Amino acid sequence: MKTCVECLSKNLEQINDTIEATVNDKKIVITDIQATKCTDCNEIYYDHAASRYIDKQIAIFKAESDG
Repeated sequence: MKTCVECLSKNLEQINDTIEATVNDKKIVITDIQATKCTDCNEIYYDHAASRYIDKQIAIFKAESDG
């Protein structure tokens, strides 16, 4: 990614992001997500690998919660 889709800025940086999600009425915090952030508008983009990582962490959390 070379340009922000939201504001068209070229000021992008690689970051390690943290997100919070609610799964089955329980909060999960996922850390160390590789992402790209626009330094102008703060939009954050996740590539395919990051999306798979997030999905995997949520699946593990669901399995542990249901068990």
